[in-house]
Amino acid sequence: MQSLTNRADKMAQIYQKNENIAGVLLAGSVSRGWDDSHSDIELHILWKKPPRDRDRLQPIEKVNGEIIDFHPYEE
Repeated sequence: MQSLTNRADKMAQIYQKNENIAGVLLAGSVSRGWDDSHSDIELHILWKKPPRDRDRLQPIEKVNGEIIDFHPYEE
């Protein structure tokens, strides 16, 4: 099974293909190396301009990820 750190890196690479991405930050337990079997991947995506929901959801779908919660975009 692929580690959460490797999965997060793969996700960041997918997001960064979008020209409207200014940066991707890894947060939470995975960023600190404290992840365990109950951990999730927490990415903070910095956008150059407001994204469409599709821009936000497509990378998750590409890696067969599971969306636990989906909040509206916040400027």
